[in-house]
Amino acid sequence: LASVAAQIATKVLYAAKAVRLDLLRAVQGLARSMTKWTRRSDAELFRLMAYIDTTVELRLVGWVGDEMKDIHPHLYSDADFAGCQQTQKSTSGMYACLKGPRTSFPISAYSKRQNCVSTSTTEAEMVAAATALKTTGLPVLAVIEMLRSAWQLPNPCLQVRLDNTAMIEIIRTGRNLTMRHLSRTHGVNISWMHEQCKRDAVNVTYIVSAQMVADMYTKPITDAAKWRMMR
Repeated sequence: LASVAAQIATKVLYAAKAVRLDLLRAVQGLARSMTKWTRRSDAELFRLMAYIDTTVELRLVGWVGDEMKDIHPHLYSDADFAGCQQTQKSTSGMYACLKGPRTSFPISAYSKRQNCVSTSTTEAEMVAAATALKTTGLPVLAVIEMLRSAWQLPNPCLQVRLDNTAMIEIIRTGRNLTMRHLSRTHGVNISWMHEQCKRDAVNVTYIVSAQMVADMYTKPITDAAKWRMMR
């Protein structure tokens, strides 16, 4: 299927970003094989299309039942460790949404391979969190602040959800005494995250791994119950 794989994957990616966020991780994995397509890639593409064929009834759903003052942006960030067997690079996953007591509305999500190699899960998740906050979290927060100012409402607070306690402590203190080997790239990420999270508008909190929505964008999930809950 090498001759038509790119066309198929591009069409699936368009639908995935629009209405089927559960397909992002699978498409991202296939995209890495476009220049070196193998029989295994054929099998993975076939399995993806079979999954789509049996789940055509799924829809992306969001609901809003609160006033603007009760709605805050939430950012979920996660990463695997050396998920790519060829390059040993990790995969970043991000999910952004608006939440309130009676509100849950998706905004954006992505699954992408990192550009640098990390030597631990904490390093990989630091890169993922910095990218998610820079490319999605802060822009969404700026838009919500503009909307609230139009109604003369208090500024919102961006809730950053992470499932790695070691990384959260590093962000809060801005120091890392156990991983002195970090490169300049990782060091800049730590300093920048620490600076951003000192603001009142950004709040970093811990969430258990079982409730980490971004987990589905970083690694294959074989537990059917967990998959149904996340998608």
